[in-house]
Amino acid sequence: MEHFFEAVPGWFKFAPAYDRALAEAAVGGTFVEVGCWQGRSAAYLGVSIVNSGKHIALHCVDRWQDPTVPNLREVFESNLAPAVSAGLNLTLHQTESHLAAAAFADKSLDFVWLDAGHRFEEVRADLLAWLPKLRFGALIGGDDWKFLGVSAAVREVLGNDVELGSAHDWPWWWHRRKGNGQTRDR
Repeated sequence: MEHFFEAVPGWFKFAPAYDRALAEAAVGGTFVEVGCWQGRSAAYLGVSIVNSGKHIALHCVDRWQDPTVPNLREVFESNLAPAVSAGLNLTLHQTESHLAAAAFADKSLDFVWLDAGHRFEEVRADLLAWLPKLRFGALIGGDDWKFLGVSAAVREVLGNDVELGSAHDWPWWWHRRKGNGQTRDR
C-alpha cells in the first residue's frame, strides 16, 4: 500500500522511530499512539503495519477536541479509512491518556508513542500510566524532546535510560522497558 500520510494535515518527523518499533515487533503485537489529532503519524504507522504483514493492532488515544477542526474524530477516521480498508486493525479511544491506559493489562503492549500533552505534569502522568503496560523489552517513546516539559518529565521518570533520535532536526526520545532478568523493573 502506498503511503498517504503527507496528504494528512499535521506534523510528523519521527518515521525512523516508528520504523524501528515495527521492525522489532512480533506478529500480532499491540501498538498505542497517544495524541493523534488528524492522523498524519497514525496514517504512516497504519500503512507501515499493513505493509509489514505482522497483523499488529493499532490503538489511537486522543480527546479529539480542537475548536479549529470541527468533528475532529470524524476527520481522523476519514483520514485513516484507506489503511483500515486495507486491513489495519484500528481501535480508537476518545478519552484522557491515563484512562485509556487503564483499559490495557500490565505487560501487554509492544510499543507506546506519547505525543499528547507537553507540560511536565502531563508527560509525567502519561509515563507513569503507560510504563506498566509495556512488555519487557518493549519500546516507549515520544516526540518534542525540545520542549522543556517533555524532556524534564522523561528524565525524572526514566533517568538517563533514554535514547535520543532525530530527523529533520527535530529530536524524539525512546526507552526500552527493562525487566525479566535485564534490570530491576520500574
